[in-house]
Amino acid sequence: MHYVQECQDRIDAGRVLAVKLMKAIAVVGVGAAALLAVAATFFTSGWSLIKSVFTQDDLPTCSAGGFEIESRSARVEGGRMIVTGAVRNNNAIACGVRVSVAVKDEAGKVIAIEPLWVAGVDNIPAGATHSFPVYLSPEVTKQAQGGDYDIKPIETRVWKRQ
Repeated sequence: MHYVQECQDRIDAGRVLAVKLMKAIAVVGVGAAALLAVAATFFTSGWSLIKSVFTQDDLPTCSAGGFEIESRSARVEGGRMIVTGAVRNNNAIACGVRVSVAVKDEAGKVIAIEPLWVAGVDNIPAGATHSFPVYLSPEVTKQAQGGDYDIKPIETRVWKRQ
């Protein structure tokens, strides 16, 4: 009988080990399944959240179309043409704008394009107007005699203070 009891104890010990192993596999399996579910959720709906945090999609934006050229003029001083403009920020936030000043000759051909951040590295407050000058070289001034010029916003940026 002693031998039978010893065999029964071994079988019970084996069953206990098998049950513990199955419980461990089940726990690991549930953990892996939870991890896969979190990963799937992240890639399906979480990506837009992450993207909006980095691109700040929930904030008002600034666009070149939100700027309006309110006035423009040109004069010649000391052999150089000075084009002066005023741009109004109609965007909902303060931001900077880069304009393009295209200078044309008498025939209407573009002879020079001068890009310029009109407020330098400063933002123009929402609703405000900012005036700026563009100094053309004597060579361009000479070619532009009797011509015209266009000013248009081409790029915007929200300047961050350091």
